Amino acid sequence: LFFCGVWMPLFAAEIAVVAPEFAYLYWPCLSFLWATTLPVLFSLFLVWRMAGDIGRDRAFSERNHRRMAMIAVLALVDAAAYVAPLVGVAHVDTLGEFLHQVAGALDVGTVAYGLFGGGEGLVLYERHAA
Repeated sequence: LFFCGVWMPLFAAEIAVVAPEFAYLYWPCLSFLWATTLPVLFSLFLVWRMAGDIGRDRAFSERNHRRMAMIAVLALVDAAAYVAPLVGVAHVDTLGEFLHQVAGALDVGTVAYGLFGGGEGLVLYERHAA
């Protein structure tokens, strides 16, 4: 809670002062951090409940099984929340070039389709024999 509620806002404000070109990202990044904190906090709550059951000698109960399954889902959601923006920020030209080179290396004909070629949308790559 200290990290999300105190340290991160102060750190982000300092970045906004040092690098004003990133100041517009203060609230979006802080909101993203707070949103991705919710699954972690709920997981901690579930672990606390499981610890209580373990203390009452009910470690291997159906309730704890469901709680562990929920924690796994929450971890997946949290991980996906951090991976999804990375995919959106990926450099488009690099992916198009990669698809072009893979199609050339596989030598599976003369046509390969690349969805992200140079930012033009769907691009048809043709490889001509040398």
